[in-house]
Amino acid sequence: MPALVAVMESFGSSVTESTDITTPDDPFSGPLKSVAPWNYTFLACLMFIVTSLSITENFTVMLVTLRFKQLRKPLNYIIVNLSVADFLVSMTGGTISFLTNARGYFFLGVWACVLEGFAVTFFGIVALWSLAILAFERYFVICRPLKNVRLGGKHAAMGLVFVWTFSFIWTIPPVLGWNSYTVSKIGTTCEPNWYSTDYYDHTYIITFFVTCFILPLGVIIISYSKLMQKLRKFRKCLIQMFKGNVGNLDSTNLNQTSDKGATAESHIGEMSTIAARVPMSIQTRNAQAAMHLCSSVGSLLLLLFISRSMESSDASTEEILPPTIQKLMKGYNKYLRPFFGNGPVTVGMSLDIASIDTISEINMDYTATIFLRQRWTDERLCFDGNKSLSLDGRLVELLWVPDTFIVDSKKSFLHDITVENRLIRIFPNGTVLYALRITTTVACSMDLTKYPMDRQTCMLQLESWGYNVKDVVFYWTRGNQSVSGLDNLQLAQYTLEDHYTSESEAVYETGNYPKLIFHFKLKRSILYFILETYVPSSALVVLSWVSFWISQSSVPARICIGVTTVLTMTTLMMGARTSLPNANCFIKAIDVYLGICFSFIFGALIEYAVAHFCTLHQPNAANAYMYGQEMQEREDEMNGIVTSIGSHALRARKREEMLSRMGSTNNPTPSESKEEINSSQPQTHCTKCMSTARQIVRCLNCCKVENPHYIDNYSRLTFPLSFIFINLLYWTYYLYF
Repeated sequence: MPALVAVMESFGSSVTESTDITTPDDPFSGPLKSVAPWNYTFLACLMFIVTSLSITENFTVMLVTLRFKQLRKPLNYIIVNLSVADFLVSMTGGTISFLTNARGYFFLGVWACVLEGFAVTFFGIVALWSLAILAFERYFVICRPLKNVRLGGKHAAMGLVFVWTFSFIWTIPPVLGWNSYTVSKIGTTCEPNWYSTDYYDHTYIITFFVTCFILPLGVIIISYSKLMQKLRKFRKCLIQMFKGNVGNLDSTNLNQTSDKGATAESHIGEMSTIAARVPMSIQTRNAQAAMHLCSSVGSLLLLLFISRSMESSDASTEEILPPTIQKLMKGYNKYLRPFFGNGPVTVGMSLDIASIDTISEINMDYTATIFLRQRWTDERLCFDGNKSLSLDGRLVELLWVPDTFIVDSKKSFLHDITVENRLIRIFPNGTVLYALRITTTVACSMDLTKYPMDRQTCMLQLESWGYNVKDVVFYWTRGNQSVSGLDNLQLAQYTLEDHYTSESEAVYETGNYPKLIFHFKLKRSILYFILETYVPSSALVVLSWVSFWISQSSVPARICIGVTTVLTMTTLMMGARTSLPNANCFIKAIDVYLGICFSFIFGALIEYAVAHFCTLHQPNAANAYMYGQEMQEREDEMNGIVTSIGSHALRARKREEMLSRMGSTNNPTPSESKEEINSSQPQTHCTKCMSTARQIVRCLNCCKVENPHYIDNYSRLTFPLSFIFINLLYWTYYLYF
C-alpha cells in the first residue's frame, strides 16, 4: 500500500508538470482561461444526453437478460458483457465528464483523475474487444471454419476472461510508471499522456494503439467480410435446395399414397377407399411390406369385417334417422364416389378467410383461419321436394366426401368447440354442400432481400389426396370471387395488395391430380421500421458528427462519443435481427442500411484517430496554424486592406525564392554531373533499391497533411453530403427497383 501511495504521489507530480507545460493554468483549481465558458456548457449538455441514453439502454439490456432465462445463451453472454462495459464507461467517464464540464475544470483532484482515466480506458477497451469477440463468434457460427466444432458457454466464458484480462494488462501500465494518466488540454477529463515527447512514453502509446485498437478493428473487419462472402456464396444454393427438398418431399409422400390407392381401386371399389386411408397411418417401409404380404388373406378378412360393421352401423342409424334420410341412405355406399365408372365428379370450392393471424419470417409460414366450402352432385342423394336438408355435421360420416387436403400445411386442425364446426346440406337435385372451419399453418417461401420494403406472394393450395383427374375435377365456383373476407382483414405489418385464383394439375409419377391455388400478395408496412430502426440509426450517425466540432485536444470526450455511438449502433443492429431467422442467408435492405450507418459512425471514430495521429506528428504546424489565424485576424482589423496587400507581396517574394532554388537544383554543375555519370556506371542492384526507397519516402512526404485541423473541417462537409447521397441511392433502389 505505501508503494502504491508513492506511485500515486509521483504520478500526481507528473500530472502537474505535464499540465504546466501544456497549459498556463492549473486544471485542478479553476477553468482554463484559453477556453471559452460556452464550450464547457456545450460539452456538459452533450455528455448528459449521451450518458443518460447509454445508462438507460444498457441497464435495460442487463435487466431483461436477468429476467428471462431463455435469453441466457452463449451469444448473449458477450452482448451482456458489452452492455456492462458500456454501462461502466458511462457511469465513470460520462458522469465525471458531465460534472467537470459543468464546473469548468477537474475539481475532483489528482487521485480522481488517475482513477477516471484508468476506468474509462479500461472499460472502453473491454467494450471494443467485446465487439471483436462478437464479430468472430458470428463468423465462426455461420462460416464454420472448423466444421463440426461449435461454440458453447465454456467458450463464451473463456472469451470474456480474455477480454477483461487483456484490457487490464494494457491499461494498468500508466498507473505503474510506463506513461501516465494526465488531464486533457481542455482540463475537464483525464486520459493517457498523449502529449509527452519522451520516447519511453511514445513506446507505450504505439503499443497501446496497436493492441487495443488496430487488432480488434482488424478482427471485426475480417470477420464481417468473410461473413458477407459466405452469405453471397450460399444464397442461390440455399434457395435451390429449399425448393428441391419441398418438391421431393411432396412427390414422395403423394406417390406412396397414390400407388396404394390405384392398386386397391383396380381390385374392388370398396377397397379403394380403404387402401387410400391405410397409407395415411403407415409411415415406415416395414409396415408397407407387411401390407403387401397380407394382401391376399388379409384383404378377404378385412372385407368381411367391414361388411359386417357396415350392416350393423346401417341398422343402428336407420333407427334414429328421419324417414327422408332413411330412404336416401338405403343402399348408399359411402366408400364409392359419385358417378363411379361414369366419369369424374366435379367439386366446386370457395373460401372465406376469417383471419390471417400471424406471418412469420423466421419459420417462413403464415397461420390462417378459413371456411372451406365444397359442392358436388351425388345422384344417389336426389329426393322429392323444393327445400334443402340441413343435417347435423356428425352425419358426414355416412356420406362420401372429397379427400381434399392443404398441400403445404405444416399443422392444421378442425375447430370442435362446442361441437365440430362442420356443415352438411343436401339439395333436392343431389347437390351436397360441405363446409369446414379450419385453422392451418401453411409454408410460404419468402424473398427477404428487400426487407422491410418487400412484397411477398403466398399461396393456399388445395389438392386431392388419392383421386386423380379421371375421378375428381376441382374448380372455383365463382372464379376470383370465390375467395371472400379479405376486405375485412387487418394485418399488423402487411397490407393486402392483390389476390387471384387459378386451377392447375399436380403431376406425379402415379398420375395427374386436381389442384386449386389461391394467390395473395402482401406488402409490408414500412412505417413501423422507420420509427423503430431507420430514424434511431440515422440519429446516431448525426450524433457521431458532433465530434467534428469538438477540439482535437479533448481526447476522452471524442473517444467517448465515438465508442458510445458504435456500441449503441451495434445493439440496434442486434435488435433488428430478433424477428428474423438466426441462420438467414439473405442480405436484407435493413442490413444494408444498418451497415451504412455503422460504417459512417465507425468512420467518424477513425477520422479522429487519423487527425489525432497527425497532430502528434505535426504539433508545430497545428500550433502555428492556430497562432497564425489569430494574428491574421488582429492585423486585418488594424490595417485593413494594407495587410492583405503586404501578405500578397510576401507570398510573391517567397514564390520567386522557391523557383530560383528549384532552378539551381535542376541545373547541376559540370563537375557534379560528371561525378553522377561516373558513379552511375558501377551501379548495383542495392543502389537501385535505395533509390526506389527514396522515391517512395518522397511520395509519402508529399501526402502529409499540412494542418491536422483541416481534417475536421473537411469532415464536417464530406460526411453529411456523403450520407445524404447514399440515402438517395438506397431509397431510390429499394423503393423503385
